[in-house]
Amino acid sequence: MPNSPRKDRPRVQFVCDQWVKEYLDQWADSENRSASNLIETIIMDAIQTKQNQGELPTPPQPIKQKPSK
Repeated sequence: MPNSPRKDRPRVQFVCDQWVKEYLDQWADSENRSASNLIETIIMDAIQTKQNQGELPTPPQPIKQKPSK
């Protein structure tokens, strides 16, 4: 299934105002992506900015995937 979530990735949930949810949905739709993907991109950009400013350490390396057979 192309739209099913990967089981090896944790889920994160947050609470926001209704207008924020609607704004994120519209933004994601305008870029033909899911709201989840958009939010992940926004967060990754924010992390990179903080790292570049020296305000956050480099995160640990992601766990490498096992090779497919």
